[in-house]
Amino acid sequence: MKRYWKISLISIVMVIVLGTYFIQSSLAAKNDVNINFEKISGDDAELNDLIIYGDYQLGDMLQSFKQVSKEETVIFNNQSFLEQLLHTTANPVLLKLIDEHRNFMRGKDLITNNFYEDENLLAYATIKSKNPFSSVRSFSFEMEVLNKKSNKTIKVEYDIPEKERVSWIEIVNVEVINEQIKVMSQTSLLDGGSELSVYTFDLKAKNFVNKEEILSTSHTENRWEGLRVVRDYSSIGGKNYVLMLKENSEIKQVEENGYYYQEEELIAKEQYVLNVETNEYKEIKKSDEELRFDSAVIVGSSIFVPVLLEKGFELHQYDIEKDEWSAKEVFNRPDMKNGFESSFLKLMNGKFYLTYLSNDGHSLFIGDMETGETLYEGKLKVDSANYSEDSLNIHDIE
Repeated sequence: MKRYWKISLISIVMVIVLGTYFIQSSLAAKNDVNINFEKISGDDAELNDLIIYGDYQLGDMLQSFKQVSKEETVIFNNQSFLEQLLHTTANPVLLKLIDEHRNFMRGKDLITNNFYEDENLLAYATIKSKNPFSSVRSFSFEMEVLNKKSNKTIKVEYDIPEKERVSWIEIVNVEVINEQIKVMSQTSLLDGGSELSVYTFDLKAKNFVNKEEILSTSHTENRWEGLRVVRDYSSIGGKNYVLMLKENSEIKQVEENGYYYQEEELIAKEQYVLNVETNEYKEIKKSDEELRFDSAVIVGSSIFVPVLLEKGFELHQYDIEKDEWSAKEVFNRPDMKNGFESSFLKLMNGKFYLTYLSNDGHSLFIGDMETGETLYEGKLKVDSANYSEDSLNIHDIE
């Protein structure tokens, strides 16, 4: 009898869950929003393949959406769980690769850092972990390169030595240069330190060439050192340079009302740029202003660092070859409302993309990073009877 009660209880719960889902989906469908673009100036072609992610508040209901160029507003609340999961993990660059090279992409980790592409080749590298539950874990590289013209592939495998030192390892960049595949990795060490290294493999001989350690940190008492690569998720391969950040913090014990906690104080931070072909790196000269490099991008031989302001933004440009900062360029947007709170700025593909709240709705501003030329300016118009300007929030652009 108890078994039947359990079956009945499970059935009731399932009915409630499914009923709630379909009711919410039905309510959401009745209140779907559509985003339209109203051009002020520039070229509509700048909206082609542009994807804008955001949220829209309708009373107590929050709708998450993506706007695909000028064609379609996709409401994620109306999608199945699997569809919602895919939209958060699939990068448009990788979706394009899946569409064009489905057989090669099958079974690959969909991480942009693991891929390289040019007009002739598509390369992929990944890390395989062995003995995951052992105190000493083993790691290996697995690489595969597709020749697009012949449709033939080359596979290279390599067991990473010094396994007694390694806690974890991940790939941060892949390049193919002069018939060699160069895999840049970040390794977390068991002693608390970390390393950025470049492993080089010969594609013809299918063997390991060398490993060059680029930067490293060590763990000491009451001190923490951080090391990371600034990643560009909007493109794969073809990089001349890689931007690396290193931070040094002191850990202090702080007492407050009889309670103790740890507090980190940043005491030094450095930025480096790596030449991908030569593996040579150098420190970036300090700017006269305090800059955050988290959103910086490299175009050609220049580093662009954005700074969002209350009424616009700045672009700081650093010439890697000349080792010098140029005069910053200021983009004033006097109609910007609420400053940082209602604005989103992204640099990608040699362009800047700014969305912000103004007195008459949300604006979209696209320009060329190198020349400062305005490529497109327009308004984001929300087609909804219950629209209010504070209801729309943009949080990513691809």
